[in-house]
Amino acid sequence: MEQVTTPLKVNILRKPIKHIYLRLRSADELEVSAPKRCPQKFIDELIAERHDWITQRRAQLRDTARSPSVPLLSTERVLLAGRWYVCQPCRRAKEAGPEADSALFNVTVLGDKGLTEQHVERQLRRYLSERITALLTYWEPLMGVKASCFGIRKMHTRWGTCNTRTEKIWLSFQLVHFPLELLEYVVVHELTHLFERYHNRRFYALMDSFLPNWRSLKQRLNHYEIPDYPSGQ
Repeated sequence: MEQVTTPLKVNILRKPIKHIYLRLRSADELEVSAPKRCPQKFIDELIAERHDWITQRRAQLRDTARSPSVPLLSTERVLLAGRWYVCQPCRRAKEAGPEADSALFNVTVLGDKGLTEQHVERQLRRYLSERITALLTYWEPLMGVKASCFGIRKMHTRWGTCNTRTEKIWLSFQLVHFPLELLEYVVVHELTHLFERYHNRRFYALMDSFLPNWRSLKQRLNHYEIPDYPSGQ
């Protein structure tokens, strides 16, 4: 991953909100949402504090723009938990899901309708929801914390978020494509925010105690290389 050296354009949007939010619209454009009366120095300090994250995300976005598009989801094939599967329709819900031995991903299709990408995505969401539920069941009592609920949605700049007020966590739909240990890292990360809202020394110390290898998992997730589709399939 190459360093991005082009200038970064910063757009500041003043809104009736309480906190400052950063979002990279592209490798060269940073959008800052800030409270209407927030001093400029606070914005500058946050941008400086998040310098490493901004640099990393810019490089990732630049690499994505240079790389050919790889469809991870189609009616023919899907990347699930780091492995390619061939999609095929099935009529009964209990038959739906991946078949590890045959590398088939069964997708429920009712009636005489043909298989669509919407069917595949819906089946993937069910699979991801089941994996997240299992991880929460394991980690919540181990960590001594409990999320009020969780949701799945498509995200462009984050793998997950945590609302510390409602204690709800959101996880990126794209995580369904990656190995389960990387999903596990994100789940633990978001649960840790229920102890500590900010990424500070306390947060990192908690992560070290819960998941000692979290740094290597984070590195793998942020630089994950999509495996080639097996020839002959």
